[in-house]
Amino acid sequence: MSRRQWLLLFAVAALLQGFGLARALLPAQDGLKFLRVAAEFQRRPFADVVRGSDQHPLYPLCVAAAEPLVRQVLGPSPTTWRVAAQSVSAVAWIAMLVPIYGLSRALFNRPTARLACLLQLALPASAEFGHETLADPLALCLLMATLWLGVTAIRQKSVWTAAVCGMVAGLGFWTRPETAIAPIVLVAWELWRIVKKWKSVDFSPKVLSSASGQVADFRRLGAVGMGFLVLVGAYATVKGELSEKLALRRSAAIASPHDAHRAVSHVVPPEIRKPGMNFAPKEESANEGWEFPEALAGVARGWFAGLGWVFAVLTVWGILRTSGRSTKRLVQLYVIGFSAIAIRHAMTLGYLSDRHLLSLGLLSLPWAAAGLRKIGGKVVELTPLPRRWASVATVLAVLGSATALQARPSHPTRTGHLDAGRWLASHATPGEAVLDTRGWANFVAGRTQYDYWHVAQAFSDRRLRYLVVGRDELTADSPRAATLRAIINDFGVMIHEFPDRSRRESATVLVVRLQLPTSEKESAR
Repeated sequence: MSRRQWLLLFAVAALLQGFGLARALLPAQDGLKFLRVAAEFQRRPFADVVRGSDQHPLYPLCVAAAEPLVRQVLGPSPTTWRVAAQSVSAVAWIAMLVPIYGLSRALFNRPTARLACLLQLALPASAEFGHETLADPLALCLLMATLWLGVTAIRQKSVWTAAVCGMVAGLGFWTRPETAIAPIVLVAWELWRIVKKWKSVDFSPKVLSSASGQVADFRRLGAVGMGFLVLVGAYATVKGELSEKLALRRSAAIASPHDAHRAVSHVVPPEIRKPGMNFAPKEESANEGWEFPEALAGVARGWFAGLGWVFAVLTVWGILRTSGRSTKRLVQLYVIGFSAIAIRHAMTLGYLSDRHLLSLGLLSLPWAAAGLRKIGGKVVELTPLPRRWASVATVLAVLGSATALQARPSHPTRTGHLDAGRWLASHATPGEAVLDTRGWANFVAGRTQYDYWHVAQAFSDRRLRYLVVGRDELTADSPRAATLRAIINDFGVMIHEFPDRSRRESATVLVVRLQLPTSEKESAR
């Protein structure tokens, strides 16, 4: 693409992400963890924060670096942290257009690559995750860049590009551990190419004496591996283990030295604790693991959800009607390897998130673009519509869909938490502690106090005065819900409720005033 086309594409992508960002008023629940870690990076030494967090550090580190810039515009506030995190994700999502173009061009040609970039703007995930406070956009950008740089290094026979590819893969691991599959797939693909090349070689003395091409192949493999392992080793040295991510460790049956520390949890005071109470931080899934057919179907559903039904159909059509180049083997290896990991994850943990399968949808875009071009060619042949007008109509349709996706209400079920947080900011005094089961109200109120992962510490705090809880958490048929109801009945008075915009009763947020009993030790003082 020309410089003007790139500038126009980036400008449109930035406008779309900016529009969506302005409508998202609360971070994702997992995003609250990243924001806390990012704030720690500004207060404590880097190594201490990495060792004390269960999140890989690159995304919160980028948020910590972006926050001072956003603060110059918005001033110090919780909104500043949210916008900083969203901005990092949006920039990563926009930057992903470059490797998507490079991979699509390596698979097909320039027109298909341009169309694949355009389709990325209209992915459902572009509106749902492109500006979310999660590490996924940055991890996906680094993963796609790893694959693109690997293909470029192999085609250009460049050791330096291979080394950069390995370092980008290492940065991907610093963001999310599952991105490690990208360099593994690259190495497997290059080994397959080397073996295939050697099978066709006539092993005469003349050929064997000029084996510099094979040596260069292994040199590039070594550069990819070295760049990747240096950064992974640096993380493991600082962290003290390869990864603390629960899903990764349980799927691979890897123990963590932090498990013993977690097992010794703080005890809820006996004045509050009763037999049968359950203080689990969230509702536990009753499903211990999926069977293989269910896990396979879950991967297929996640791929379909990431693309939306239109792009999914176009992808299938593109696979059936186009061949692509040799690079398609790399994509096939990735899809097979990542799908196997996702299936293993679902069979071990009993759940599978659609956002963890977004890489499958992004790697489908070249085939979706190729399928759309095949259909468009047939339409132009059957009608007198000029090709240029057909292209303009396609661009307008894609941009219209992208704008409609960004204009959808952003998490309307969270608006009750937003209102509850504003109420706390104006009514709760600085000396009064708040236990917020979801964390959003405390975030809006600018309070770094208790979420339900620290419920024991909260109930041990004499300053605890408020409990913020969703009605759906109280009406659930579970030991955790029964425990919350018992605490409210014994020690609380409901003083305010905040419905969401859809006015669904289950999404209403309650603010409860607590009066906890005084312990025997405190009574004796």
